[in-house]
Amino acid sequence: MTDTPTMPASPDDEPTAAEVAAAGTLRPLDQLPSPWTIKGEPAVVSTPTLEALSPTDRQTVIDRAGSSDPAAINTALNTFLRERQQEVRIRCGAGEGATHTEREALDQMNQLRLLTEEFHQIETDLADVREHRTDYDADGNPVPVPVYAIQGDMRSAKQYRLDEIKGQMALVAGVEGEAALKRAARNDALKTREITQRTAELREIGRRAQEMVREDRIDEAARRKAKFLKGNIG
Repeated sequence: MTDTPTMPASPDDEPTAAEVAAAGTLRPLDQLPSPWTIKGEPAVVSTPTLEALSPTDRQTVIDRAGSSDPAAINTALNTFLRERQQEVRIRCGAGEGATHTEREALDQMNQLRLLTEEFHQIETDLADVREHRTDYDADGNPVPVPVYAIQGDMRSAKQYRLDEIKGQMALVAGVEGEAALKRAARNDALKTREITQRTAELREIGRRAQEMVREDRIDEAARRKAKFLKGNIG
C-alpha cells in the first residue's frame, strides 16, 4: 500500500522566519519582468551603438570611457545602458511575475528618487541669487552680500520642506521601509505556501485517481476470477 505523502503547511498558518527570508529575496533590477507587453515583431538592434544615443548621453559615455579605444567605449556604453534600464524599471515598476517584495522595493527606490530630486531642486531654488548688495565690514571694506530670489515666508517654507524631505527619506530607508518590506515578504511567503499546497493537492489527486483505477482493475479481475472458479467448481 502506498504511503500518503505529507501535505505542506496550511496558508492559514503564520509563515516561518525561514519562509519569509526566502520570499524576501530580490532579483537584480535587470532580471525583473517588464511592465510593458511588446506586440508584433519589433526590430531589434543586436549590438548597441554610440550613434543611437542623444548628443548629451553620447558625450557622457565618451567621458566615462576616458579614451577613444573601442573596447573602453563599448564597456562604458553597456554600463550606461544598464543604468538607464535600471532607472526606467525604478520609475515604471515591474510587470506581471514580480513578487510583492520586489514591487515594494521598487516603490521605495522610486520614492527616494523623487524625494532626492525635489531636495536638489529646492536647494537650487534657495541658492538662486537675484543680485548683490554692498555692505561694509568693521574696517570699512565693502563686502558683497547676496540677495536671494526667494525671500521671507516662501524661503522659510522651502527650508522647512527640506527638513521634511530628510525625515521622509530616513523613514523610507529605515524603519518604515523595512517594515513594509517585511509585510510584503510575509505575503509572498503565504502565496508561495498556497501554490505549494495547491500543487501538492493536485499531485495527491492524481495519485489517488491512479490508486482508484488500480483498485477497480483488481476488483474487476477478482470478480472474473471468482466467476471462473465458481464455474469450475460447479
